[in-house]
Amino acid sequence: MSFKIKVTFYNSFKIGDNVNYNLDILNYLYELLEQSSSKKDLLYKPIIVSNVSIIEAILADFFKRINTNYVEGVPNLGEVFDSLRGKKISDFRKYLIQAEKEDLFDQGSVSNLHEILLYLQAVRNRVHIQDFYRHKEIQGKLSKNDKNVFIEKYKRSSERCLEFLIKKMNEKYPRPEHTHHVDDHALPWEEYFPNFPDLE
Repeated sequence: MSFKIKVTFYNSFKIGDNVNYNLDILNYLYELLEQSSSKKDLLYKPIIVSNVSIIEAILADFFKRINTNYVEGVPNLGEVFDSLRGKKISDFRKYLIQAEKEDLFDQGSVSNLHEILLYLQAVRNRVHIQDFYRHKEIQGKLSKNDKNVFIEKYKRSSERCLEFLIKKMNEKYPRPEHTHHVDDHALPWEEYFPNFPDLE
């Protein structure tokens, strides 16, 4: 059920390497998920947290690339490159807000992409069991009970968004061939976008 994606966009080899380590963990969790029957819902939290944390790592690497890769630059950013460079963005939510503002990932390709990502970011922050990290626009939309937050619906959303982001980064923001030092990413679910970028 898993599939591999060649990755071409990482600024930092180490982030890409660490993403692959976390994907190894995810692949094992999905193996357990297939074996489980009555308690599979207990695996949703670590799966969602991992998927969304990988999304954050990819965005952090991308924004650092914009700010530090002066010689190579970033393809397909145009004038946005100059406006983003120099902005000290180091927060997951701010990455998402800036990405939506500049339409960095062609949100028209996936309906409500940024809205879903912001929601998943709030879900992921529930890794803090005390739930200090609620956002006013999402308050009331997420249950106060963790078992009602980490559900199959958000697992699927996190899979879909992670797969889309990796493929969009490959398509729109690749780096030169000689910089591709990160091993392929193995995603442990049935492919959502097998004909990417033709998403319709």
